[in-house]
Amino acid sequence: DVDLYYDIGRHFIIPNLSLNAAEMGARREAVAESITTVSEVVAAGEVIVRAGSRITPRQEKILEAMYRQMESLARDEGWMGPFLPVLARLLLIIVAFLILYLYLYHFHNQIYVSNPKILALLLIYGLELLLIYLIGIKLNLSIYLFPVAIFSILVTILFDAEIGTFNTFILALLLGILHRFNFSIVLTTIIIGTVACYSTQRVRHRNEFFRSILYLSITYLALIYLIESFKVSPPSDMLNLMGYGLANAILSPLLTIGILPLFESLFGFTTDITLLELSDLNRPLLKRLSLEAPGTYHHSIIVGSLAEAGAKAIEANALLARVGAYYHDIGKMEIPEYFVENQLGIKSKHDKLTPTMSAIVLASHVKKGRIMGEEADLPDEVLNFIEEHHGTMTMTYFLNKAKELGIENANEDDFRYPGPRPRTKETAIVMLADTVEAASRTLAEPKPARIANLVQKIINDRIQSGELEECPLTLKDLAQIKEAFVQILIGVFHYRIEYPKKDDET
Repeated sequence: DVDLYYDIGRHFIIPNLSLNAAEMGARREAVAESITTVSEVVAAGEVIVRAGSRITPRQEKILEAMYRQMESLARDEGWMGPFLPVLARLLLIIVAFLILYLYLYHFHNQIYVSNPKILALLLIYGLELLLIYLIGIKLNLSIYLFPVAIFSILVTILFDAEIGTFNTFILALLLGILHRFNFSIVLTTIIIGTVACYSTQRVRHRNEFFRSILYLSITYLALIYLIESFKVSPPSDMLNLMGYGLANAILSPLLTIGILPLFESLFGFTTDITLLELSDLNRPLLKRLSLEAPGTYHHSIIVGSLAEAGAKAIEANALLARVGAYYHDIGKMEIPEYFVENQLGIKSKHDKLTPTMSAIVLASHVKKGRIMGEEADLPDEVLNFIEEHHGTMTMTYFLNKAKELGIENANEDDFRYPGPRPRTKETAIVMLADTVEAASRTLAEPKPARIANLVQKIINDRIQSGELEECPLTLKDLAQIKEAFVQILIGVFHYRIEYPKKDDET
């Protein structure tokens, strides 16, 4: 039935509306064109988000749109566009390390030519940048938690305060480059790093790190207050940042105490802390020296006092000179009776030896001392004193004795110490102190004038023999060392009055 009605209806129903496809398409395009893709307009110079603040969903969309637009513009400029910022940063980083290279080459060549020290310095840079990457990028924490003090303290203790301060400025430059020239990071790095260098330039004991904690805490509090005041940060945020700074000031020196021994052992550094530990007279080697060779032990203590005074006079490393003097004759422990300071008036063992054999025996204490020092894990800076304190001097006494005995072809080289000659100020000072202390024992009347003449004679002899040619001592240094030696020896040979004896009681 439905079909029947449908057929009948078709003859009476006439359509009065038809589809105009062209018109519909045109209208659709017009409506589409009227719909804008811009949901919000950001004016030029308008602040989108401030540093350190949380990003809202709206700000995130704006930043994403900016990134897409900048990426599109860079693509239109060519394939080099996206790489230019990276290349610029890389170039600036190379310039920063080039400045460091030139500084070490011209002012600290001894570090520049030492591969272990250069490797240690680069490792400290790598460790610092890694920590800052984890704290600042991965964890997105405050810049006041950047462990800048660890870097500055490590470099200062392992090298010195000057090198530590210079490298702090290099680190500040690197962090500025890597953080889009963030002035707060650069300023914080320079100030905190400089204070860290200053507070640890003369660390002799590990508890002196607490002084650094105090200085760093005060500096962090003052610096954060100034920086955040300029930023008009809320008081609550400022207090939180001050807490970060205090935590950093406390933890950085403490962590450095744990890291420092690793660098000392891996790269052969000798810090003042290590030297102070070695200066303990109860150390096994020194204790054994006092028991087995008491004359040599006493001689070494006096030489240590002379060397320390001489080093202080010319602003050399007085602690290193004293410790080196303590250990310079440890090789005599094997055969102490062959050395005059241990013979105690008994007949000399050398009376039964030929001059050549006596020279071999005396020279052997240098090589034996080196071996004993290595077995005791003495650092290289101390071992150098053992090898260099005699240089290549001639054993004149035994050479002349050989000539008196008519030994043919007595070669002077057979009566020389193996060397090498002193190559640092400190080892040269110990060479002079060693000879001066021994020679001063022969003075019948050790008056100040005689002591001064003796010291000058020994210095002149070492200059003429060329033993001081490889060390950086100047004539002015030698004059100051002489005055320091004389003052110490006058104290050693001070005059004492003879007390009258009491009459025997009857």
